[in-house]
Amino acid sequence: QLQADVVDQELRICFIVTEAEEWHLRHKFEQQIALIERQLEVTQWQVMGFNSELPEFVQGELRERRTRI
Repeated sequence: QLQADVVDQELRICFIVTEAEEWHLRHKFEQQIALIERQLEVTQWQVMGFNSELPEFVQGELRERRTRI
């Protein structure tokens, strides 16, 4: 069983195991790490997209605000 928390910008992962074989534990650990890495990659692409659109969005908002004044 996996338990994870974010503390001080650090991901802390804890595995709670009851009688598991080493190969099974290693496989589950590697599987969870792969899932986390994939999610971080998706998040990185989302942030990059947001950041690339941000200047144009801000300029549009400023133009709209100027027309209201």
